[in-house]
Amino acid sequence: MVVPLARANNVSIILTQFKDSPQGIRRAVVTGKGLSLERLSLLLQVCCHLLLLFILLLALFPPK
Repeated sequence: MVVPLARANNVSIILTQFKDSPQGIRRAVVTGKGLSLERLSLLLQVCCHLLLLFILLLALFPPK
């Protein structure tokens, strides 16, 4: 299992706030563009979960 179920649920709840594709979320995290203070606050609340998600997104969608 890549992400434990409890963490996956938390990440899923946070990601619904972004209303963007996985690539769009990854781009926002990497570049900082499109990250409002509200979104940044959400990311900081789940930084350990996001780190796992970020690693997973990099594996699924490697940068070109």
